[in-house]
Amino acid sequence: FFFFKQKTAYEISACLVGSEMCIRDRMIKYLLVSLLVLSAYAEQAPLKSSTEFAALTEIDSHPFGNAMMSYIQLHLQTEGPIEEINALLIKMRDDLLREKDSLDQDNEHEKVICSAEIQTLNEDLKRLNQNLADTNERLRRANEDHEDSQRSLAVVDAALDANEKKITEGERIRSEDQTIYSNKNSEYDELIKALDEAVDLLTKLQSSGSFIQISGDLNKIKEKMLKHQATHTKFMNMYTPVIQALNQLAEKAEPAKVQQVFKLIASLRRALADAKNEESFAEQKAIQDWDTLKRDLLTEKANLHSQKLQLITRVEGDKSTIETSEGETSTYTSLLDNTKSSLQIKEGYCSTLKEKFTNSQNINTRNLELLDKLIEYFEKNVNKIKDYIRFRTQAVSYTHLRAHETGRNLVCRLLLEKKK
Repeated sequence: FFFFKQKTAYEISACLVGSEMCIRDRMIKYLLVSLLVLSAYAEQAPLKSSTEFAALTEIDSHPFGNAMMSYIQLHLQTEGPIEEINALLIKMRDDLLREKDSLDQDNEHEKVICSAEIQTLNEDLKRLNQNLADTNERLRRANEDHEDSQRSLAVVDAALDANEKKITEGERIRSEDQTIYSNKNSEYDELIKALDEAVDLLTKLQSSGSFIQISGDLNKIKEKMLKHQATHTKFMNMYTPVIQALNQLAEKAEPAKVQQVFKLIASLRRALADAKNEESFAEQKAIQDWDTLKRDLLTEKANLHSQKLQLITRVEGDKSTIETSEGETSTYTSLLDNTKSSLQIKEGYCSTLKEKFTNSQNINTRNLELLDKLIEYFEKNVNKIKDYIRFRTQAVSYTHLRAHETGRNLVCRLLLEKKK
């Protein structure tokens, strides 16, 4: 008895048989049928080989060769012309050759692009490394300059402190010296005035001849002289004779002794006046020296202040350079990391692309070899292919094949007949 079953093309197992109503369409449909059959055969078990058909079995064991064999089997079992098979195989070989050329061109094109992009990234890396090195060197110099400026600023600050101390100390000493001078000058004036008074008293003594009238005033003069005697030690030898002469006048006011006292007082007065003038000259000299020194110290202070301002400006400039260089270092470091990452990604992509092209070329080359062998069989020993197809055919035959086209696919439906 007979029973019938419908199956779609992708369900069909080995030994596909179809009618001409599907396979004698446009040439492109041969390729679509072959691809459908390839997907159907990709997971099936390999055929049992025979030494007689070793070469054809080897072709059939390859997925592409298996698809071609299935197509040939389908075409022969539907009594399609042998010439169509050979023409299709030749056309497919030409297509594969064009595909191989296209792959080679694409491969070369991608190699050029990859090489150029990798070279560009390597040049970017080199440039960024150089920029980073330059920035680090600039940062190092800026740090050194900053440290030098800080040290110089500390030196200037110390010099300013020393200068200020010199001015303060000089002012103090000058003030003390001026006080001492003023006191000495007052003493000289007081002694000279006392001596002048003594002269006036002695002149009065000469006119009146009475010592008693002037004794009180002369005692006051002696007291003043005794008061300052200890201070003016260098005039000790002149003080003593005057005081002794005055004491003698108190005992006996003789004209000769009065004249002697006049001489002694005049000599002492000249000595005191000379000493006062010397002190005055020394004071004026000290004032001039101090004014000169103070002027020099103030000039030095102004110069130090100017240096300090310049150093502060340098320090601020160094800080700005350091901040800028640190920012550039961070930027270049980030750019370097990104560029290295991009280079790794690009090298990985190019390596994967190269592997993909190599695999595609290997598959294309293998398929071309299989097609060349099949074409050679069709040209020299087509009967052996027919014998192999009969050997390949199983117990199931497919008596009907219907086909229709959708927008994207060629759909074949088979009416299956299985004999018990």
